[in-house]
Amino acid sequence: MILIALVAPAIGILVDFAFKPTKLGAALLALAAGGAAWWAFGPVLAQRPASEAGLLLASAIVVAAFVVGFGQAALAADGVRAGAAALALGIGAAWRRSSLPRSPTARTAWRSARAPAPSSCRR
Repeated sequence: MILIALVAPAIGILVDFAFKPTKLGAALLALAAGGAAWWAFGPVLAQRPASEAGLLLASAIVVAAFVVGFGQAALAADGVRAGAAALALGIGAAWRRSSLPRSPTARTAWRSARAPAPSSCRR
């Protein structure tokens, strides 16, 4: 994941010079982003149960492909709108990360407080 974050600016500059914003270019970049999401999150999510891992991995791939494809197709021509969208995505990711509990025991308590108890445990 860190490797992708380090290489992404250089790839963005090269793509900006190499491609004109076309539908084919947006589709190719969206596929590349989906592949990068699979490469980054696949090994981590493989440690979870298969159904949960499949759902989370598919969600990550679809979101990455949509964000990159939409950004290239709709926002590439307008730098201000593209910058505002990137800022909003960054703030949203940072806010989501900061709202999660830090320790494993706090995470377990946080999840159990959110989920109702199964009916077999109720009196």
